[in-house]
Amino acid sequence: MDNRDNFFKKFINCTYNLKALMTYPKYGIGKAILYVFLITILLGGLRGITIGYRMDKELGNLNSTLQNSEYKFNIEDGILHAENSPLKLEGISSLIYIDENKSLNEIDDLRDLTVHNDNNILFLKDGVYLQAESYKQQAHYKDLIGDNRLDNNILLGELSYVLKILVAIVILYTILITFINTLINCLFATIFASFALLIMRMFMKYSILYSLTLYTCTLPLIFQVVLQIIFPNIDLDTMFIVGTLVYVIFILKYIKGEMINNKINKDKI
Repeated sequence: MDNRDNFFKKFINCTYNLKALMTYPKYGIGKAILYVFLITILLGGLRGITIGYRMDKELGNLNSTLQNSEYKFNIEDGILHAENSPLKLEGISSLIYIDENKSLNEIDDLRDLTVHNDNNILFLKDGVYLQAESYKQQAHYKDLIGDNRLDNNILLGELSYVLKILVAIVILYTILITFINTLINCLFATIFASFALLIMRMFMKYSILYSLTLYTCTLPLIFQVVLQIIFPNIDLDTMFIVGTLVYVIFILKYIKGEMINNKINKDKI
């Protein structure tokens, strides 16, 4: 196996071909990080698209409901005024909330409303709060529209375009977070794997061990992303670290076995 293997061949080999996988770390940590970046574009992008689709569908349905007169509100001089407040409109895992009495600095007081949802849009007294999975953003009305007047018909009409932009941001954000989390979690797996090296009386540079871990994480990352798509509110980082660590130790034992066999064969000669 040489350094000319393309990404897809490496991706396939890293899921089942131990002999091929073991050759990749020698080409440097930079190529290992690049490989992880590419698989997070693939897998993180898949998860981001799934999140974005669910968010766009649910919030789009809620947006249509908000066109009813009972949800009428306007924003003037940077302050929200609603005919009925507070208002709460919930989907399966999404929430649109309107409250003219709560401001952005009181957002923590509304945690009981938002914590169980994947997506939240909160129109508060002085600003709007957006949350899609782990992506969060807030802005004051003054910063968005100045002193202009805006009613719910105009705002909700524009919201559909805002959702499209937000979906794109969520996809990119999910890819970035997946990449960073994978690098950090693999670092933890590498630290634990170094203790396995001591027990097995093997020597390996930490850069090589980290590179090996980055390639080895392919299969655990696939399982993690699939499970995160199915169960979006469950933290699976610990499972990923343990799964990667077990796989790395298995490969280290395989490497040691190969070394012993080679030594025995040389002694026979």
